[in-house]
Amino acid sequence: MVSSDPSSSEEVANPDSIIISQSNKNSEKTTEVLVENDSFLAPKDPGNYYYTSTAEWVGRNKGTSV
Repeated sequence: MVSSDPSSSEEVANPDSIIISQSNKNSEKTTEVLVENDSFLAPKDPGNYYYTSTAEWVGRNKGTSV
């Protein structure tokens, strides 16, 4: 059984997919950010950026977290 308690010593299942969306206060446009090896690159242009992350599990531990 996989624990939902992050302080538990039981194994926590890694998500099957992670989606990161980026936006900033100067634009209403939201873009999907490429995620590779559980990381992504920040923009080179200065400014305030906002991120939303969505993780999804399929199979036995099916679910989504935003």
